Amino acid sequence: MLKEISLNDNESKVLYEEIKKISNNYTPSNVESYKNTLKCIEKYVPDKVRNNINLINKGLYDAILIKNLPIEKDIPNTPSDSKNIPYLPISDTTILLISGMVGQVFNLDGRIQIYENQVHNLFPIRAIKDAQLGGGSTFLDWHIEDAFHEKAPQYCSLLCIRSDNKTKTLISFLDDLCIPDELEKILKQPRFKIEYDETFKDEYKKLPLITPIILENESKRKYIKIDYPVTYGIDEESQKALYDLKVIINKNKKELSLEEGDLLLFNNLKIIHARTAYIPNYEGEGRWLKRTMIMI
Repeated sequence: MLKEISLNDNESKVLYEEIKKISNNYTPSNVESYKNTLKCIEKYVPDKVRNNINLINKGLYDAILIKNLPIEKDIPNTPSDSKNIPYLPISDTTILLISGMVGQVFNLDGRIQIYENQVHNLFPIRAIKDAQLGGGSTFLDWHIEDAFHEKAPQYCSLLCIRSDNKTKTLISFLDDLCIPDELEKILKQPRFKIEYDETFKDEYKKLPLITPIILENESKRKYIKIDYPVTYGIDEESQKALYDLKVIINKNKKELSLEEGDLLLFNNLKIIHARTAYIPNYEGEGRWLKRTMIMI
């Protein structure tokens, strides 16, 4: 279930002013110590946001869309490469603040330069336009974040800095998928391999993870591990199972048009997501999101 809530203009203004007071203390390199400072302003997050985050933590929601959160009032041009990313302390503080109310923001070691900090920047990059990466502009296939890792993040957040009003974020809820018993039986077997994706440096890539696609935790709740560009069945039957699952995912997809100040917070192990293809703008007006990975 996706819950949508919106800050009114006064709530957003109050939170903006509190974030502004502390944001000068933030740099991507001091994020760990900065997290302690963030605790001081959690009380300025409206109750309706905090209450819904609590419901996410209890497993009653798998995703919430929070609208009208504070970002910079004057957004600089969208960057075009990983070497010249403008510094956005208000936006970074906002996403770290909300994400930190769910759990611990973290990042796996070994990522390429653009994704090496705890707050990732996602924007169109000409050099990787055809890649299955956040900087690509081709259809970004269905996946969860870091599916190849045994400790994939439990939650993720996406904060929209600049929208192009055309590109759609696609989500599909695992619990909404009507998977036939025979198909689910195959998907629950360790007959699939998931390789490292291209956000990691070659020297950090390990052997593929051999895993089921659908698993269960200690409470018998189902969760999923899938990243279609780098996931393969180890035999013909399991490969066909991946195809059949994608058909079901597509039938149950929901489309979201993220706008400036929108933050999508979702359970990474219960929601598969993708992004439509789009015509990229490399002249400063391209779509721009920020992302965090969260463990609880």
